[in-house]
Amino acid sequence: MKHGRAKAARKTLKFFSLNANINPPYKVILDGNFLAAAMKYKVPIIERIGNILQTTEFSLFITRSAIIELGNLPDGGDTIFSDARQFGLDECEVIERVGQNTDQSYDNDNDNDNENDNDNDNDKFELTPSHDIQNLVKDGNKEGYFVATQDKVLSDTLRDMIYVPQMWLTTRGGVLIFDTPSAASRKFAQREERVKQKTGGGTMTQEESDLIRRLKEKNDGRNNNNDNNNNSSNRGGDGGNANGNSNNAGIISVQRKKRKAKGPNPLSCKKKKTETKQVTVEKRKRRRRKKTSDE
Repeated sequence: MKHGRAKAARKTLKFFSLNANINPPYKVILDGNFLAAAMKYKVPIIERIGNILQTTEFSLFITRSAIIELGNLPDGGDTIFSDARQFGLDECEVIERVGQNTDQSYDNDNDNDNENDNDNDNDKFELTPSHDIQNLVKDGNKEGYFVATQDKVLSDTLRDMIYVPQMWLTTRGGVLIFDTPSAASRKFAQREERVKQKTGGGTMTQEESDLIRRLKEKNDGRNNNNDNNNNSSNRGGDGGNANGNSNNAGIISVQRKKRKAKGPNPLSCKKKKTETKQVTVEKRKRRRRKKTSDE
């Protein structure tokens, strides 16, 4: 894994650790379509997920509905779906059916239908792997599951939930991508942080917060009174009392002395050049002696 993706993964893991308390050992739910894509691109799932999570302390899970879905899909000339199903049975811990979707609406127009008809309608409704995963991570993902899926609709639904880490494989090359925290998770974390700042990290009681509020109001009132007294004393001037200086007796005015320009720094001044007088030495003329006839 490249340095940039590893750095982004550490940042994302730190976000979920601080805000959602998701720490090792991690729990990763593999969707059926994710396993099929991994078998198609021959991706070493355990190694790649370990590189993304930057630890070997994690467990793989798969829902019972995903196992059934992979078993019902026919292999078209290859063994992708059967290999994905076998990997789910061998390497993953199977999560049994979570429960029926309580949000599913039924028609209640015929209130006088018998119980047999209602049982037949309920048998027709089966939870898909998408519904099972949503039921596992709803209400803030308290179990701390990571979800690996190729389903775009499921991925968009999980982004609207808070604190659900996601990963998927690219369609070219099968590169495992670790998604950044969703907008819903970031907004919820920011609201929680503001609440902690107001309540002292959640440890402040209501009585303590009321006491702090009263002390702040009292301190603000004192500051306002001091400001008003200072303004009135300044407006009174020197004619307020006979002594003239009694109003300003407690106020000491300190005037800053102006710095006068001094002489230049002798070290920074350029030294004057002293003129050297050149002493000219007259050359002695050599007198040549004339030769006489006697010599």
